[in-house]
Amino acid sequence: MDNPMLGKSLFVGEQIELTALDAEKDSAIFADWTRDPIFHRRIFRKELQPKPESIVKKKLQEILKEADEKHEGIYFAVRKIGSPEMIGMVWFPWIDAQHQTSTLGVKFGGDEDFDAHAAEALRLALYYGFMELSLHRVAVNARGDEQKWLELIEQTGFLREVQRRENVFSQGRYFDEYAYALLKSEWKQKQSEVIA
Repeated sequence: MDNPMLGKSLFVGEQIELTALDAEKDSAIFADWTRDPIFHRRIFRKELQPKPESIVKKKLQEILKEADEKHEGIYFAVRKIGSPEMIGMVWFPWIDAQHQTSTLGVKFGGDEDFDAHAAEALRLALYYGFMELSLHRVAVNARGDEQKWLELIEQTGFLREVQRRENVFSQGRYFDEYAYALLKSEWKQKQSEVIA
């Protein structure tokens, strides 16, 4: 059966597109996202503290420079087709070419954008990862306080491999943390089920 993604742009979906992340233009929105404890800790890996645009711009420049120089990470802004505003972000923070594995991150600025576009962003990212980067395995992390993200990755076919009990403390509570992965063969099987 033919793959409906073949012949389409790697970066353009039905409603959104994956574009270059621009430290100059996107830092204001990015700074607003640092108020989200989950996102903040994934990017800054420090105590929660909203960051000003100047600090965020510097951090983005460092991330993009390191990714470019080391050829390790790949970062995309998610935008509605035809709109300059970043509504989300997709990234492969490292790629192990020898073993053909990577992790994947997906973030949206608000619940409304997540609900409307996260599934499409994840589909585009996985197609890019498996078909363009030739990955064999893509891993994602999730926390117990990310219920919508957990549901989406499980619906997409990711399998839970690790559960770290009460590994994350956020907003006065402990949450479990989970590691999931999807193999290329599993992803292809899921694609054929969708087509059938």
